[in-house]
Amino acid sequence: MNKLKFLSIICLLFTSITTNAQGINFQNFDSWSEILETAQRENKPIFIDIYTTWCGPCKAMDQEVYIDSLVGDFFNKNFISVKVQMDMTKNDSEQIKKWYSEAQKLAQNYDVNGYPTFLFISPKGLLLNKSSGFKNAKDFIKIASIALNSNVKYIAPSVKYQEAILNYKNGKINGDSLYFLLDDLVKMRVDYFAEQNKIIDTLTNIYLGYLRNSSEEKKYSKNALEVIGRTGLNSSDPLFSIFYNNEKIVDQIVGKVNFCRQLIDRTISKEYVKDVLTFYINKSNTEPKWDSLYNVIKLRYNDEYARRAIDAAKLPYYYYTLVLKKKDSTNKYNKAVIELLNNYGPYSITIHQVVLSRSYSFRSIELELFANWEIGVFCYLHLIPSKNPDFIKSGVILMKGVMDYLLSRELTPINKTWIFDQAATYCILLQKNGNIKEATEFMRTAIKEGLESNLVDQRQINKYKGILKNIEEGIRNWPSSRDLQR
Repeated sequence: MNKLKFLSIICLLFTSITTNAQGINFQNFDSWSEILETAQRENKPIFIDIYTTWCGPCKAMDQEVYIDSLVGDFFNKNFISVKVQMDMTKNDSEQIKKWYSEAQKLAQNYDVNGYPTFLFISPKGLLLNKSSGFKNAKDFIKIASIALNSNVKYIAPSVKYQEAILNYKNGKINGDSLYFLLDDLVKMRVDYFAEQNKIIDTLTNIYLGYLRNSSEEKKYSKNALEVIGRTGLNSSDPLFSIFYNNEKIVDQIVGKVNFCRQLIDRTISKEYVKDVLTFYINKSNTEPKWDSLYNVIKLRYNDEYARRAIDAAKLPYYYYTLVLKKKDSTNKYNKAVIELLNNYGPYSITIHQVVLSRSYSFRSIELELFANWEIGVFCYLHLIPSKNPDFIKSGVILMKGVMDYLLSRELTPINKTWIFDQAATYCILLQKNGNIKEATEFMRTAIKEGLESNLVDQRQINKYKGILKNIEEGIRNWPSSRDLQR
């Protein structure tokens, strides 16, 4: 009997150790009220992982962070932990189905707009802290620790900006103050929060209104021009005249080549191209009459603007009518993108981005950074799987430009992490082009800097090491077009 008791104790200890080693113990409840009752009874705050089945970062949290023993020890001691799935699939268990309605209420009550979202809630249902996106174990514990600090009151990040807008309307601050708030948001010096895009648009509109009633000196300041240049102004807007026919002056003030041209290109696209593309993409089986559209644009703008508008318009048209429908056997889309970039530079890839978009401004990102990011995405999705050697060579050149740009810039920590993904695309194209030595050296450097920077999690490092290993062993890193579309 004593022997049996001893074995039972050993089994219990082993089970306890195993449970801790497995990380966070997520519990099942039938309702939100049951969770609150349990939290009040145990006097513990609640941690909720809001996820979807299709979310990559959500899966990474499951595979790397939630199973961490330190994370498990901390959360199991301090929180009642629950997972709530937001999407609905045919494979959902009965337990998940019970939560369909409750999940939507939680998302609405706690303003969930992205995945994964981490909610830390008091036993009384008050929000203690909130965060989103993949976090490594150290940062995740830090976020949770804030929720346990009774001296720290959670204030939604949007409150600061909403108060500033109200203060401006009440005459307590001037319009110049809005610029600095807007600059922080656009250049991603703050963590993403719900309603961020809406606040950027609101601040932009208010600031533009302030500028319309300001002096010429104020309108031609670098700060003002940078904000105006991010928008999609109508040609009838008084601020538009600052840019049109004043390109050299504006570019010189801002210190960027072709800065002025970018806004004018987007305005032309919005006013002349948008409706034409919408019609031919959705309601016609024929290609737009590009020459006719060119002639219409040229009635107001010069030949260069008209030609560039047509070249840029072909990108979304070919993408929606050929690429998505798998009819682009002659690679019209790839050719159009490469020719556009070769003729007009990196920024030109952003011209068509606003054509079919409802957004008033390019939110939460600098235009140059956005352009180079788009080039990287294009190279990864369309050039890496290509069998055309000319496309591969073009991809190497384009990605070399992207890397030169990124490595020459002072980037925020958030933006710096993008360098490593772009480096992987560049190295794969180098490998495919036969530049094995250069690909190997560049990938090794990227891995080394990724480890030293502490900006890249182990999941990404392992991904890059796998790419490097394949390059060294002569194994291809590029999937087929079919694989990329899955």
